[in-house]
Amino acid sequence: MPTLILGVHNHQPVGNFDHVIRDAHDRAYEPFLALLEEHPGIKMALHCSGPLLEWQKREAPDYLERVGALAQAGRVELFGGGYWEPILAVLPERDQHAQIERMCGELEFLFGRRPRGLWLAERIWEPSLPRLLAEHGLDYVALDDSHFLATGFREEQLRGYYLTEEGGASCAVFPISKQLRYLVPFHPVEKVLAHLGEHGAGELAVLMDDGEKFGVWSSTNLLCYEEGYLGRLFSALEAEPGLTIGGFGDYLDAHPPLGHAYLPTASYSEMGEWALPRGAQAHAQELARMVEDGKPELKPFVRGGFWRNFFVKYEESHWMHKRALWTGRQLARAADEGTAPPAVLAEAEDLKLQAQCNCAYWHGLFGGLYLPHLRHAVFERLLQAEKMALPDGYRLEREDMDLDGREEIVWSGPRARVFLKPGDGGSVRELDFLDKPFPLTNVLARREELYHDKLRELEARTLPDEAQSIHEIVRVKEDGLERYLVYDPHPRASLEERLYPAGAGEAGYAEAWLDFRGQAFRPELPATGDGELLLSGALDFEPGRRLILDKRLSWVDDGAALAVDLRLRYEGEGHLAASFASGWNFNLLAPDAPDRLVLVDGRPAKEARLGSRGWERGIGRIELRDEWSGVSVALAGDGLDVYREPIETVSLSEAGFERVYQGSWLAILREIDLASGEECRLAYRVEMSRLPGNED
Repeated sequence: MPTLILGVHNHQPVGNFDHVIRDAHDRAYEPFLALLEEHPGIKMALHCSGPLLEWQKREAPDYLERVGALAQAGRVELFGGGYWEPILAVLPERDQHAQIERMCGELEFLFGRRPRGLWLAERIWEPSLPRLLAEHGLDYVALDDSHFLATGFREEQLRGYYLTEEGGASCAVFPISKQLRYLVPFHPVEKVLAHLGEHGAGELAVLMDDGEKFGVWSSTNLLCYEEGYLGRLFSALEAEPGLTIGGFGDYLDAHPPLGHAYLPTASYSEMGEWALPRGAQAHAQELARMVEDGKPELKPFVRGGFWRNFFVKYEESHWMHKRALWTGRQLARAADEGTAPPAVLAEAEDLKLQAQCNCAYWHGLFGGLYLPHLRHAVFERLLQAEKMALPDGYRLEREDMDLDGREEIVWSGPRARVFLKPGDGGSVRELDFLDKPFPLTNVLARREELYHDKLRELEARTLPDEAQSIHEIVRVKEDGLERYLVYDPHPRASLEERLYPAGAGEAGYAEAWLDFRGQAFRPELPATGDGELLLSGALDFEPGRRLILDKRLSWVDDGAALAVDLRLRYEGEGHLAASFASGWNFNLLAPDAPDRLVLVDGRPAKEARLGSRGWERGIGRIELRDEWSGVSVALAGDGLDVYREPIETVSLSEAGFERVYQGSWLAILREIDLASGEECRLAYRVEMSRLPGNED
C-alpha cells in the first residue's frame, strides 16, 4: 500500500456575504474539523485563504485554536499561498511577494510556524513560479495530475513528486490525483481503497480538494455527515494495513524525487475550457467527446485555453485587472513623492491586495465575474485605497490604462472620478463617487454563453419524460429564463450616444440604428482640472451623410456632479429624423430591495424598484437611491424624457441557472429632425450624493 496525502483548500472570496460564509463554516469547515479531531490516525494538509482567515479570526476564533492544536500535534500541515487568494502569475512581482509573505507571516503569528508548501489559487501554474517560491523558502506546490499528463507523463509515473526549476531556483511539484478527487465523496469507500491498492509500497497518492466539496456542494452535507460517508472513509483509511497517511513535507524529506518535470501553463481541465471563447469551447467539448469515444489514450492532450484569456473573453475582467494595476502605480507614486504617511500607505496597499482576490475576475461553473457584489468589492477596495493615499482635488491624467493602444483620460474631482475613453466614442468606462466611496458603473454586458444552449434545449422539449431528464441535468431557479437571453453588441459603457429610428418607443430600444462606439474622439483638455473638457467626434453613416458630436464636460457642485452638454450636428442631404439618446449604466446592486428605489422629481416612481423599466417624460430629475449604502446617483436637467431598463444576465453556477441583475440603463432621449447644418443640444447633469445620516 502507498503513502496517502490528504488535504483541503478552504476559501471564501473578498466581499462575499457574511451569511454565505457562515453557512459554509457550519455545513463544511466545522463538521470536517470535528471529524478530523475524532480520528487520530488521519493527518491533513490544510489551506485557508486570507479572506476566510479574517472571518474566522473575527467570527470563529475557537476554530483557529483547534486548528492550532492539531498543527502542534503534527496532524495538520499548514499551506501558504497568496493571502488574499490572487492569481499570482498575473500580479506585479512586488505584489506577488507581498501576498505570499503576508500569508507566511500570518500563519507564523497564528500557529507558530511558517509553511513549507504553497497553494496556488485555482491551481494556475506558470513556469516562472519556482523562483518566486524559492525566495520565500517554500519547498513545494500541489498541482493537478493533468498538468503532468499533458507533457507526456503516464499515470503510473505520477506516484511520487518531481522537481522543477526556473533560472536555477528549484521546487517540488506533487501531482493531485483526479481519480481520487472524483471518487471522494461520491463513490463507495471500497472503491477508494481498491484504487489505493493499485499502488505499491513507497508510492504516493495525493487527494487535495476544495473544502466546500465536503458539505456546501449540493447534497454533500447529507452525504458526508448525516449519512456518515466521511467518517467511514477516515475509519477505513486508519484501519487499512500497510497504508501510511502522511504529509507533503514528511514525504519530501523521506523520499527522493522521481525526476524532473517542466510543466506547461495550466490549471484544472475545466478552467481551461471555460477560458475559451464560446465557439472554441464548443469545439473543445466536441473534440473531447470524439477522443473519449474513439481514442481515450489521447485525452490528456486535449486541452483548453489559458487563464489569462479571461481578460480577452470578458472586457470587464480585463478592465478590473488593469484598473488594479493603475491603483498600484498610483500608490507607488504616492510613496515615492511622500504625499501620504507610511502607515496610511500600508493600509492602502493592503486594500489593493484585497482587490486582487481572483474570484471576481473569471467565470465558469464557479468563479464570480457574474456576481456584482464580488466585482463591487474589488472596485470598492481600490477606491478606498485611492481615497486614503492620493491627493485630493482636481487632477487630470492621460494614460493607456488598459493597454489597448489608445489613451484613456482619468479626471478626478474632489468628490468623484471619471475614466473616459476618447478612442471609443468618447464614452465613460467608469464613474466613481469618492465620498462613499462607491463604483457607480459596475455593470456586466449580456453575452451568449455556451451553456445557454441547454436552456434553449429545455424550452424546445415538450415530452414529459424528456422534460424530466433535462431538468435533472439543468436546474433553473425560475421559469422562463430563456426570455432573458438577450445579448449586447459590445461591452457596456456610459455617456454613450446612440440614434434610434424616430418614435421607436420602448420596443425599439433593444438595438440602435447608429452608435458612436468605436469612433475616435479628439480630446481638448482644460488647462486646470476644474475647467471644461471637450470631446469631438464624427460618424459617417451613409455616403455623403455625417454626424458631428461635441461633448462638453465639467465638474460642478464641488466635483459631486458632472455637467454634460452635447451638441449634435447633421451634414448631408435631406433631413435626419431620429431619436437621439445619451445613456448611462448604474448599479446599486439590489434590484428589489425595499431600501433601493427610483425617485422622479423627489417622489417614488410609479414603479420604484431599481430593477423596473419604463418611461419618465418631461421630468427634472430621476434618482437611483441606495438607502442601505447611503448613496444616490441622478440624472437632472430641464424637461428630460428618460427611459430605463434593467440589465439582466443569465448565468450558470453549481446551484443552477439564475437571472442576475447587473445594473440599470438610463437613457435621456430627444426626438430630432435636422436639416443639413442644423444641430440639436442636450444638456444634463450626473449628480452624486451621500444620503443624510450616512456621513461617516
